Amino acid sequence: MKLNQLIAIVASKKNDATQALKVAKEIFGLPTLFEGHVKGYTPYDDEGERLPEDSKQIQVGWEVVLSEMFNTLGDAGGIVAGIDHANTEAVCDIEVDGTCISEAVPATHLIFLEKQLQEIKKIVVGIPTLDPSVAWHMDENQGYYVSDPVRSIRTQKIPTPFVRAEATVQHPAQVDLIGVDKGVGDWNSTRMSTAMPLTEKRAMVARVDKLIIAVVQAREEANMQTAVPRDVLSVLLDYIHQTK
Repeated sequence: MKLNQLIAIVASKKNDATQALKVAKEIFGLPTLFEGHVKGYTPYDDEGERLPEDSKQIQVGWEVVLSEMFNTLGDAGGIVAGIDHANTEAVCDIEVDGTCISEAVPATHLIFLEKQLQEIKKIVVGIPTLDPSVAWHMDENQGYYVSDPVRSIRTQKIPTPFVRAEATVQHPAQVDLIGVDKGVGDWNSTRMSTAMPLTEKRAMVARVDKLIIAVVQAREEANMQTAVPRDVLSVLLDYIHQTK
């Protein structure tokens, strides 16, 4: 594709990327979409009140949201990279921990990458994480985390006689009925979540920070390098999206 053809579509691709970032930020701002639960009630005896199961389904997982956002950003990044490579010969390698992860990136594209990484960091920082007060384990069959069942007692106000005044020779005892909380059954609750483990989130944020530093350093040296066209953002997104 020629440069003028890329220029004709770059505005639309950038708009798609901006919208993808906005949508991901909005979704990650609603942690309840990543959580579900199942509550089943068991009365203490066969004559006890029967209550229906209470459940809420998980709406979305963080990996799906990130993957959709990264696909859109990678598509737009490829177009921007083509324009930047065509416009400049100032390039530099991006190195992280002494390893080159992308070669000969143009100075103009390094500016674009830095801005994208800053936006991505905001998204990653906003990813909901698993409640650290809960012992979670992965349900491999369902593909999300579940907690151990937690038992809680359901109580009801049971009318109970209360002697307000003892009987005397002249007067009978004065007895009232008061409501006393008594256990009538058990709730057994299991929490479910597709939120991100905190350790994975911290590791992902650290990788983004490393890339930002690497891109800034590469931009400083880029004017002395030779240009080699290639799509860079998708490679960086693959690096960020490591979860294991």
